[in-house]
Amino acid sequence: MLWIVILGLLSVVGLFFGLSFMFGGGDPVLKPDGTPYSSSVSSAARASVKSVGKMVTIISVSLLICVLGYWKFGYLGASQIEERRLAEAKERSDRDEIRCESASSAYYISQEFVKKHLKSPRDAEFPYFTDDDVKVTYLGGCAHDVWAYVDSKNSFNAIVRTKYYARVKNNKGTDEWQVLDIKI
Repeated sequence: MLWIVILGLLSVVGLFFGLSFMFGGGDPVLKPDGTPYSSSVSSAARASVKSVGKMVTIISVSLLICVLGYWKFGYLGASQIEERRLAEAKERSDRDEIRCESASSAYYISQEFVKKHLKSPRDAEFPYFTDDDVKVTYLGGCAHDVWAYVDSKNSFNAIVRTKYYARVKNNKGTDEWQVLDIKI
């Protein structure tokens, strides 16, 4: 808060000096030896002072616009901070609910739990989520029932298709899942 006040004051002071250079900036009066400057030197000096005045004015006005814009749109009072915090909490809760109800996430997580029970998990192949043999039901409370199959190698190195059922649950607000029941 203090820094915005300091920047605001600096921009006002800069604006004052910039305008005074642009419209006031007098002529250099005398050389150090007491003789007057030529008219070409005087006009060049005036143009240089006006140019510096324009630059200082433009920078000061830009800074003042930024300070006022921050003050108007960016600075938050106590009530606005609380409103924003509540809105962010609701958004986070909604996002967690969407993650919690995600059927595709439940299906892919169930695959990880099923792989732990296989002889050769590296060679396991699961159907796509959109396959007709895949069924995922949301039970509420972040829990899902998953019915699908896996093609994997058995002890004799033969590929066998095995149907499975898994009930998985998301720990709401996290990426952690747990298996509640599994039948292969």
